[in-house]
Amino acid sequence: MSKSEVSAIQVKINSLKNALTASESKVAEFIRDRFEQVIYLSVTDLAEQADVGETTVLRFCRKLGYKGYQEFKLALAQNHAVASSSIVGGFDENDEIQAIMQKATSANIKARRRR
Repeated sequence: MSKSEVSAIQVKINSLKNALTASESKVAEFIRDRFEQVIYLSVTDLAEQADVGETTVLRFCRKLGYKGYQEFKLALAQNHAVASSSIVGGFDENDEIQAIMQKATSANIKARRRR
């Protein structure tokens, strides 16, 4: 997995926004608002707190390209520290579009946490 996986996950969630069911959108919103907290939740806890069924959480993770919730959660956990340090930084004129998107998304996530 790349250093930018957390930002990539956020980008995936945003890009699938229109393809999600109403229940899956609840999961996406919960994850977006509580990115760090999700690392510590079981699938049952996440489903309960997002007010959806466990199957919805699993379906949501598969739509993002993960085999299941554990793989999704592992991707978040492995890259949590990296996202809060090395991705956020100034934009460089040599940055590829993906790097720019990742930096912007990461900065947005950090700004939301500060509110």
